[in-house]
Amino acid sequence: MCYTTSSFIAICISLLKGVTVRPVNKLAYALLAIFLGGLGIHHFYAGKTGMGILFLLFSWTCIPSLVGFIQGIVALTKKEDVDGNILV
Repeated sequence: MCYTTSSFIAICISLLKGVTVRPVNKLAYALLAIFLGGLGIHHFYAGKTGMGILFLLFSWTCIPSLVGFIQGIVALTKKEDVDGNILV
């Protein structure tokens, strides 16, 4: 995998903050977020199980659906690396 300098800096900053950053396929993540985001499936796919469970618990409020849709659109606007992955 080949990352740009800004991606490398983002990984370093997230490691200092204690946040896990993982490369995932851009198209798969965006489609999961847009269509199944209300259930948090895109968070499970990205390895963020805690957020996935939180989305699943609050799925009855429809708020996670709106947030998932927005996260999917944001993922589509991110630049991917050579392999088509983005950092989430």
